Amino acid sequence: DLVLTIPTFTSFATSNDIYVCFSIPTGLTQNRVVRAFEVVPGNKPIVHHAVVTADSNGTYISNLSGNCYSIPGDYAIGTYAPGTKATVFPNSAQIRAGIWLKAGSNIIIQTHYPKGSVGQVDSTKIRIYLYPPATPNIRPIYVTTPLQNWTMQLPANTIKTYTAISSSP
Repeated sequence: DLVLTIPTFTSFATSNDIYVCFSIPTGLTQNRVVRAFEVVPGNKPIVHHAVVTADSNGTYISNLSGNCYSIPGDYAIGTYAPGTKATVFPNSAQIRAGIWLKAGSNIIIQTHYPKGSVGQVDSTKIRIYLYPPATPNIRPIYVTTPLQNWTMQLPANTIKTYTAISSSP
């Protein structure tokens, strides 16, 4: 129903990884519910991963500095990493579920480009499939970013042990 593509982007990642946040208007004129989405990297070898969020106010401006570490937006849509397939929420007589998108919202795609990808071009896109307007009985889905720890280092070809404690409410 929606195909949103980042502006053509040329990586400038020389000796450090970069994180770039693209804000793309949805053009929605009414509130809608996402029933599925798929992130399609424009250049698979250089798209390390992507985090997709929504800016319900439609005011976030793209951050192309390479330092967009915090994940902007009001709420998460989902993520992409190599091998990720489309995310399809339940849609049956027993249960319908999805993520609400506000009219006038933007989709933000935070993309991680690895060091050494300088000069390579990307045009990643997201395909968004929506429920028809006024579809009844849709349960809301809430997504969180699974991991965001900028101090944890995982060097190549080494074994490290990390421990953590999680408290649930």
